[in-house]
Amino acid sequence: MLVTDPEIELLPDGVNGPRRFKIKAVENDERRGMVEALLNNRYGWRGYKPVKLPTDESVTKFTLAAIEDGVPIGSITVSMDGPGGLSVDDGFRPEVDELRKEGRRICEFVRLAVDPTVGSKRVLAALFHVAYIVAHRLRG
Repeated sequence: MLVTDPEIELLPDGVNGPRRFKIKAVENDERRGMVEALLNNRYGWRGYKPVKLPTDESVTKFTLAAIEDGVPIGSITVSMDGPGGLSVDDGFRPEVDELRKEGRRICEFVRLAVDPTVGSKRVLAALFHVAYIVAHRLRG
């Protein structure tokens, strides 16, 4: 008797095969508006206040978006530590200050959203992967 294992799809991509998307910087008003709409859709139904992306994106703060057919299907913002600190300081200042004293370079990933109709772990994985690479190249 021949027994075969069932095919297991670890990263579901839908019936039409893998999604075709690119990770791009959110660097213009049009893309920023579309990403803000995605963020507000994902955060709004939970009762969070509207999200505004920074317009002065620099090497201390930048937003990346997963773009498919010109439409954002996911986003993540990377904030680097600086004179103004990070959001994480609000709840964990002693711990973060200890890391700073050790000479660690700190950043945080915030404003994460993925379109729920996408249903692909690849989008989430790609956002984190590219965000980490860019943060590492900017700050080591």
